[in-house]
Amino acid sequence: METNRFFDGGLPPVLWLLPLTDLAPGRLGFDVRSEYVETLWLPVLGPSATWLVRRLGTLAAAFPQGTWVDSLELGVSMGLGEGRGLLTRGLRRLVMFSVAECDNGDVLRVRCQLRPVGARSLERLSSVLVAEHHRLVSQLRSRAAA
Repeated sequence: METNRFFDGGLPPVLWLLPLTDLAPGRLGFDVRSEYVETLWLPVLGPSATWLVRRLGTLAAAFPQGTWVDSLELGVSMGLGEGRGLLTRGLRRLVMFSVAECDNGDVLRVRCQLRPVGARSLERLSSVLVAEHHRLVSQLRSRAAA
């Protein structure tokens, strides 16, 4: 990961939040508040990062032209404390898994829809979760085809 002010110079006190909408036409995507994200992305991202993407993705969808987010308030409201350490860690995980992007200023782009988890992540999940993945992806494909 390249040097980035978000992570190496300290998280900006206020973030400009925008939606990250680069799913190609025809690609499957699950709303950040969906059962799929809660069930399948949770073991991949971890609980704090999953709650962050749900909160930030919902905000980004509600304000597609962008909105300011106070990072201290975000951390406190998410139960991550007043320091920025846990919030930064959660945001790092979102960037690591391409769920969010940030620049060297104060712009944070977060997906409002997440693609199905990748094959490598799927291999690490239990057989019960893999079966659930196939069921939910099949449902999404059926709805998209209708």
